[in-house]
Amino acid sequence: KEVAEWIRNLNPLEREIVTSRIWGDLTFEQIAELTDTSASTTYRLFTKSVERFRKRFKVHLGDKP
Repeated sequence: KEVAEWIRNLNPLEREIVTSRIWGDLTFEQIAELTDTSASTTYRLFTKSVERFRKRFKVHLGDKP
């Protein structure tokens, strides 16, 4: 429930990137095309979102975002 709320509170672009990457299993290049941004921007926003998630829920998922 808290995770769903956290996702809902992301800004629309971050939410699209996070859900596309995690549940859509899309590459950063595919997400970039979908969101009309660059692959580096999608990667940067994804990693920032994951880092905030880790801090919020005190989760350690290894070295990869």
